[in-house]
This record gives sequence, C-alpha cells and structure tokens, in this order.
Amino acid sequence: MLNLGRKCSTLITRSFFILSVLFSTHAFAQSIDDADDSEARQKAIQGKYIAPAAEQENLEYVVNDNNFHSAATVTYNAASEVQFGSVKVLGGGLFPTTGTYSFPVTAAIGLGYRGLYLPNRSMGLITGASLEQSRTVASETVSYNGTTTTTNYSSPPTLMVLSGEVNLAYRWKQIFFEAGFNYSKPMYTSGSANSEVTLDGAVGNQIGAGFFVNKIYFVEILNKTLKFNGNVHRGETVYNLSMGTMTGLEAHVGYMF
Repeated sequence: MLNLGRKCSTLITRSFFILSVLFSTHAFAQSIDDADDSEARQKAIQGKYIAPAAEQENLEYVVNDNNFHSAATVTYNAASEVQFGSVKVLGGGLFPTTGTYSFPVTAAIGLGYRGLYLPNRSMGLITGASLEQSRTVASETVSYNGTTTTTNYSSPPTLMVLSGEVNLAYRWKQIFFEAGFNYSKPMYTSGSANSEVTLDGAVGNQIGAGFFVNKIYFVEILNKTLKFNGNVHRGETVYNLSMGTMTGLEAHVGYMF
C-alpha cells in the first residue's frame, strides 16, 4: 500500500513537471509571436509595409528612379461622339445661317509611345504619340433653322486619329499626376454617304493620373479632349465646322524599356 502511494506521488510529480515544461515552452513561443506581431503592427502603423525581398527591391527602384524612360503603350479611348457646336451653313438657296453638326463614333484601341521624365516628389515631363484604329461613323445629325436632320449611313465612313501630346507631371513615389495639351491629325474616309467631310486637327487638352506597377509596367487614365475644324460638302450646301470636340476617357498600359 505504501509503495502504491509512493508510485502515485511520483507519477503526479512527474506529470506536473511535464505540464510545467510544456506550458513554459508555449508561453515562450507565444511571447516571440506577440513580439513579432507587435513589431509588424508598429511598422504597419508607421506605413512600413514589409514586402518580400524581390518586391521590396522593385518598389525601392521605382521610388528612387529619376531617369528618363521610353515606353510602348496600348491605348483605349472611349469617346463616343464628335460635336461641332457652331456651324455656318452656306449655299443651297439658303441665307447664311448657323447651327450644329455631330456624328457618333465607336471606341478605339491604339498603339503609342511615351517618353517619361518623372523624378520623385518633383515636377516632370511626359510626351507621347498614339495612332488609333479606325472608328466607325454610323450617322450624322445637322440642326439649323429649327430643323434637325439625322442621316444613317448604309456604308459607314471611318475616322482614324493620330495625336501627339505634351504634359507637365508631378510624381509622388509610384503615383503621378499629369495635365497638358495635344494636337491631332484626323483622317476621315467617306463611305457611301452623299457628304464629303474634310477635317483638320487643332489643339486639345488632357488631364489624368498614372501608377507604376513595377519598374517595367505602368498604367494611366486620362480625360482627353481632341479638337477638330473642317467642312462638310453636301451638293450645293456647305457646312463650315468650327472647333469640334471629341471627349472621352483614355486608358494606357505601358511597357518601359
């Protein structure tokens, strides 16, 4: 009986020892985790994201890069209409009068070039040029003397635009803001319409922002306005088009080299 009591006492003592060791080990590991979490939280609070080494190096390169870069871009312009708010109508037995002229266009994908000089936390410069694919012109609408006429084309004309731009910019780390002017060269090809349209380029403008994804790729979103002048000849009637606009959002995905 005495031996059994001693064995039970020894077993209980050993059990308490094992439990105390396990508890101490767990408490020590938890304290390390808490310290790590605390450090991570403190760095997060201070805005110090702990990125993987490769990503950290990439981001630091982007932030500290103050060199000039060339880039190839793919563009998408969502403008949907060309509007001329002041049109002088001549001929066709009419006294000279004023009106409006417009035509819808489809959105267009294009290819372009960007030159970027964007020192961090400083003013910089962005230059560029792009050529869009042909846009389809489904109809035209003319309004004058209280009458509005819309003509739908059976064989639609097309509009292709080549444009160049210069922007002042400011970069803060990976983000940059830009605004500037553009000049366009519209190329209008008539379909089966009875109208002969001639368009010339003019000075437009754009404003937007961009983001460096890494040291190779960047994206931009611009609100871009292209401006045109021109004439429409329809039989003996001539429409003198004064300062038309084509405004829409334009997105760029760029590859720097």
